[in-house]
Amino acid sequence: MLQRLQTLYLLGMIICQIATFIFPVLRPIPEGMTGKLLFVFPAAIFFLSAVIIFLYKKRKLQIFLCWINNILIAVFCGIAFYLFRQTETNIVFSMILPFAALVLNLLAIHRIRKDEALIRSLNRLR
Repeated sequence: MLQRLQTLYLLGMIICQIATFIFPVLRPIPEGMTGKLLFVFPAAIFFLSAVIIFLYKKRKLQIFLCWINNILIAVFCGIAFYLFRQTETNIVFSMILPFAALVLNLLAIHRIRKDEALIRSLNRLR
């Protein structure tokens, strides 16, 4: 499980989400429901990434959940950008973290597809 590159990419995503909790995307954090969304989405992305790692035998489900994760990351980036435009907050360097997570997720999808193609080719040889 850990020897696969997609697992390392997904672990990198988890590290990015933990760093998003430690270093908030916007400072000061807005009040109300929209400010809480800045904590809900990284938590959801974190837990979904952790679940994806342990589904290494179900590659098609892994790919599907990775695409769901991409959507969550895109929505999170959209909410952060919306809050940045609507409130007088400062964008900080940690705004790169969701984009890094998005790239790592796309790399994981690519590697999962390669594994799926390898398994199919091995099944043809049998």
